[in-house]
Amino acid sequence: MLFKRNTLLGLIGLAAACGGRQSVDLDRNSNLASFTVGRFTPKSGAASWQNLKLTMTRKDKPTPVVPKNISADAYGSGNYSEVSTKVEAGEYRILLEYFDKNNQLMYQSCKTNPNEVDKPHFLEGGKTYLVKIMICDARTGQSTGEVESKDLASVEITPEAVDGSSGGAGNAQQIDGANPLKNLNFYVDPNSLAVEDLRLLQASNSPDARYVEFIAKQPSALWLSERFDPDMLGTLRRNMNNARSQGTVPVFVLYDVPNRDCDQQSSGGQAAAPDYRRFVDNVVNIVGDSRAVFIIEPDALPMIDKCLNAAQQQDRKDLLRYAVTRLKSKSGIAVYLDAGHSAWRPAEVMVPLLQASGIEKADGFALNTSNYQSTGDNLAFGRKLSALLGGKHFVIDTSRNGNGPKGDLWCNPRGRALGKVPSWNTMEQGVDAFLWTKRPGESDGQCEDSNDGSFRDPSKPAAGKWWRMLAIEQARNAGI
Repeated sequence: MLFKRNTLLGLIGLAAACGGRQSVDLDRNSNLASFTVGRFTPKSGAASWQNLKLTMTRKDKPTPVVPKNISADAYGSGNYSEVSTKVEAGEYRILLEYFDKNNQLMYQSCKTNPNEVDKPHFLEGGKTYLVKIMICDARTGQSTGEVESKDLASVEITPEAVDGSSGGAGNAQQIDGANPLKNLNFYVDPNSLAVEDLRLLQASNSPDARYVEFIAKQPSALWLSERFDPDMLGTLRRNMNNARSQGTVPVFVLYDVPNRDCDQQSSGGQAAAPDYRRFVDNVVNIVGDSRAVFIIEPDALPMIDKCLNAAQQQDRKDLLRYAVTRLKSKSGIAVYLDAGHSAWRPAEVMVPLLQASGIEKADGFALNTSNYQSTGDNLAFGRKLSALLGGKHFVIDTSRNGNGPKGDLWCNPRGRALGKVPSWNTMEQGVDAFLWTKRPGESDGQCEDSNDGSFRDPSKPAAGKWWRMLAIEQARNAGI
């Protein structure tokens, strides 16, 4: 059985395109990837096309994989023969190049901007991917014209089982199951703090601009809190209008529950329960029937017994249930209740809290919000939670977990890296999306290399403020 979908995976150099395809066949037993270049038809009249070269560079290994050159006759009148090689599964940047008989580069994978850094494909064991590539003239950057789509950011991917069968119940559930985020193109904020800093870096011709540019171009969540933004409702309206005009879907974080963060770096929230309900109602009325994704109150449940008495804990669960119920009254809104992360509260503790807060009405739960735990650890934790919640799906914040955690430090730990780019196409059963819920480059609070939520260093940017040093460090450590 074949499951087709189109997605913005963020590999800038690839696009739906010309007369052939690449097939990535990942061996589920050996966990190796067989990358096949098959039957590329040369452009009519391109007599100088001679050799086709494919280069795959794994994110965490400096030495690229070059399967081999694939030769056609000197006049380019035939199809290229099929060639494959074995590589380890992982994240790869892919470059396709055509050379003439004098080894002069003539055509290559298109880029929307010559200075942009290609984003990686994540190639996982047990899957087959068919990827079409747009080819551009290497001298002018113009496409050859022999393309199926002008959208230079889109990649058509067809996953199927290696043996040609249905791929098993796990793959079928993720691809054809109840993923409300399937095929969504997530919203990129044109006025983010990263965009503002990028303008400054570009104006000064800073070599660091490319790191911030990579962050600025990724879809990331907008946090809704009247404490942080007195004009929050106006900000919400503007971003909803921007998303509608772009044809994209925004991701929002509700972050204004009373007694939020227990007097730590992001403390605050609405004054009382009626204020919070008014806040939620206003948000729902502005979003209306438009598509949107909401993460509900990071840390609210994992920290519920840190500073709240029994009556306040019940109030919090009631307010979260109210938020879930109101948001899910709109059919276009997907809702995920925050459930901490893999190194925090155990699943057996989180399950009753989620159940008391309306998880049955939500689309699922959210993990690793603003934290650094590895994707693998969160996948294991999420699957345990999901099994205890009747198969609920989940999303993972991968914004800054590329190097995993630094011990138990959560407040601006140094040496971290960007993680997987946002996408609904996770290829993981029950995982609806990898998201950048926390915006990379925005501070965790007035602290550094710390797990002390009460200590504030006035020389450090406050929570949610831009910290260029960390943005550049995290992008550089991710190999951007």
